[in-house]
Amino acid sequence: MAARDNAVKLLGWGAITAAWIAVFCLLGATGLEFFLKFKWEAEEAKPYSNKPRFKQLVEAYRPFSVQHINPHYLFFFPFDRAKRAAVNNAVVTVNADGFRGPGPEKAGNREIAFLLGGSAAFGFYASSDETTITGYLNRIQERYFFVNTGVASWNSTQELYRLANQIAEYKPALLIAYDGANDIAIMLTYAKNGVFYPPGTPESFDRLSALVENIRAESRQSTGSYIETLFPRLFMRARVAIDSYRMVGKSTHITEQMIEATVKKYTLNLSLMDSLSRAIGARFIGILQPMIRLHKNRPRELREEMEDGVYRRFHSMLLRGSPLKFEFHDFSSLFDTFDENELYFDRNGSADITDKTIFVDKVHLGDHGNELVARAILSRLCKTGHADQSGCDVPRQETYRRLSAQIETP
Repeated sequence: MAARDNAVKLLGWGAITAAWIAVFCLLGATGLEFFLKFKWEAEEAKPYSNKPRFKQLVEAYRPFSVQHINPHYLFFFPFDRAKRAAVNNAVVTVNADGFRGPGPEKAGNREIAFLLGGSAAFGFYASSDETTITGYLNRIQERYFFVNTGVASWNSTQELYRLANQIAEYKPALLIAYDGANDIAIMLTYAKNGVFYPPGTPESFDRLSALVENIRAESRQSTGSYIETLFPRLFMRARVAIDSYRMVGKSTHITEQMIEATVKKYTLNLSLMDSLSRAIGARFIGILQPMIRLHKNRPRELREEMEDGVYRRFHSMLLRGSPLKFEFHDFSSLFDTFDENELYFDRNGSADITDKTIFVDKVHLGDHGNELVARAILSRLCKTGHADQSGCDVPRQETYRRLSAQIETP
């Protein structure tokens, strides 16, 4: 009898001890999560302490970098239209159909044109919807009404899907794919992490796959998602540590075959967009977007040997391969006439972003950069007689005159 009582007491004390350990672990994890939260916020605030304008843009665009599941494109803006409206702010608006700024219904008597692409086409870091590439194009010419269909992180595969699933229905007169950077950047990111998905795989597919490895295995539902919800910063630190451990001894060498496969997928996607465009009676133009890595006057701190080499090999293979059978323009080094100080915004420096900023980071442009790209696009349209002649005097101002060598190159 006494032995049984002692056993019960031991079990009771064991349960109490385990409960207290669990409580202390929970309290410790909660405390560490708050510590990481405040540390993270302090680290984020530090580069913007003397840059209020840049900080405002970072906060305005933060909701639009979140990836939501979509049945057509894998990732998109929130599928629920009400949720899309909820993330809009004074700087960025996305309408119910997923277009930034005004949609095709605002075209009036103009012919409808769409600009496809990733976050650079979307206009990340533009100060408003009106200072994106499409915003400027709608002001400097009168023939076309340009609709912004850019989506953060998208590659040309996702753009092709959207053209087929949504945009073709509008029977546009003109379609422009302004892209290329994400196709190579996503492949490079996966390769760095030792993951080798087929070219054209969207960003973050590896993380989505890890969450739903077997969607039918309901009984195997992981608690990882709950832990991540409760302790997101702890979860992220743990994931980084695990990924770093897995990377030990792995090579991040990018082979010529990997780059060549990415080039082939990119050009195939653009060729299919061209075929779809012609099928609906539209003109298609492919544009390789400006990338600071391909500019000769890029800042020295951005000259990372391995990544620079990958981008340059991608560019070389793209232009020296089989002749492209669709209209294509290379804007990758459009701003070569600008020096290092004019070209790039140094977020670690003392100056804030200005009205004359061209590159805000490695691929995203400020208002000035977006206007220069819009002028270069218009010049192409004017040269081939497909645009209203108003606004065709592109090089009139000094800033645009400095672009004339690139703009006028066939």
